[in-house]
Amino acid sequence: MNRTHGIAALAVVLVLGAAATALVPDREGVDVPDEGPWTIAVATGFHDLDDCLDDEAVAVVTSSADLPSTRTALTFVESATRSDVERVASCLTGRVGADAVIVLTTDAG
Repeated sequence: MNRTHGIAALAVVLVLGAAATALVPDREGVDVPDEGPWTIAVATGFHDLDDCLDDEAVAVVTSSADLPSTRTALTFVESATRSDVERVASCLTGRVGADAVIVLTTDAG
């Protein structure tokens, strides 16, 4: 995947994540698909999320370009497991609430 396709794919993830979180009612936890690879979309900027973002399973953190940032996406290392994603999602929901976090399965290709 070239850089342009990667940026376009991330933009789609951020838009879908924002739309999905707007439609999901308040809940206690976040659903994590059984199989990855995974991306977590957060309907908030990265401020005050450092403890969650510094997890060893997180490969890349991307935030929207607006200031202050209003969207954040996390992708995971190739070897990440479902329990790694659940741990990071739990950390994020503890900071911003489950209604602002969604876990998506992303295309590995």
